[in-house]
Amino acid sequence: EMQKRRTKRTGKSALSLETTLAAHTKTVYSCKWSPNGTRFASTSNDEMIKIWDAHTYLHLTTLVSGMLLIRDCDWSPDGLYLVTTFCHQTIKIWEVNQSTLLKSITSPNGTLARGCSWSPDGELIAFTSDDKVHIWNINTNSLQISLQSTQEILHCCSWSPIGTQIAATSNKTIEIWDTSSFTHLITITPHSDLVNCCSWSPDGTRIATASDDKSIKVFNVHFLRLEATLQPPHKMWVNWCCWSPNGSLIASTSSDQTLKVWEATTYTLISSIHSHSNSVYGCSWSPDGTHLLSASADRTVKVWKWNH
Repeated sequence: EMQKRRTKRTGKSALSLETTLAAHTKTVYSCKWSPNGTRFASTSNDEMIKIWDAHTYLHLTTLVSGMLLIRDCDWSPDGLYLVTTFCHQTIKIWEVNQSTLLKSITSPNGTLARGCSWSPDGELIAFTSDDKVHIWNINTNSLQISLQSTQEILHCCSWSPIGTQIAATSNKTIEIWDTSSFTHLITITPHSDLVNCCSWSPDGTRIATASDDKSIKVFNVHFLRLEATLQPPHKMWVNWCCWSPNGSLIASTSSDQTLKVWEATTYTLISSIHSHSNSVYGCSWSPDGTHLLSASADRTVKVWKWNH
């Protein structure tokens, strides 16, 4: 395991605040840039999913879920649809241009749905509930398969960039399945507490994880080894992490109210910003890697320009 010391190039120069969007009335849990970079979405405990213009930062439309605790969202690869999960047994698929609910899916056995991820080919949606990853087939409009976990409660799930594997997180662990046969490949236990998020590197060789143990770890999928623990750690729970589109950076958010950016080869800290006045949950890079979103319990979404 590699331990890296703090780089001297931390500070405010690498990230600069472009705008603060304060349209939500409760905690904002998730924010995601659309694949073509023209829009982004934010989801909140105020029962609203808001869609924003990524150039003007104007509010475009609101999708009213009618449910609290909208925990996760993901765009379809063509950027036309959005899937959302709640701390509830329902998953919803939205047609964004028409601001309409396309499909409401009930989780099997009425279990709570948590994480969601759209497959790179746009044909499947994965979502977690209790001890399973469920795979919904868009073409047949039906549940294709449910993948059994070795853990009791799953949280985040994420398809690999080319769709050949899917990863899911739980208490202390990450699990990976092969998606050609939907067979379980490996269970990894890199953390000492709940793993909130997993994010694949764009080349599909590494997974970054964010945990309540205050750490971000990077696991090499090809060599099946822990590659790095990013130092210095956050001071509180790490809620989210994501790779930049070119794979050179990893961003992380935490309940310590900071947004951090790490170099993804040497695993050194480049920037650490006290970004919000409350816990920071989601983060998302723009497809061109020039901007970064952050979502917070302070009810705002912030847009940051990457200057490094």
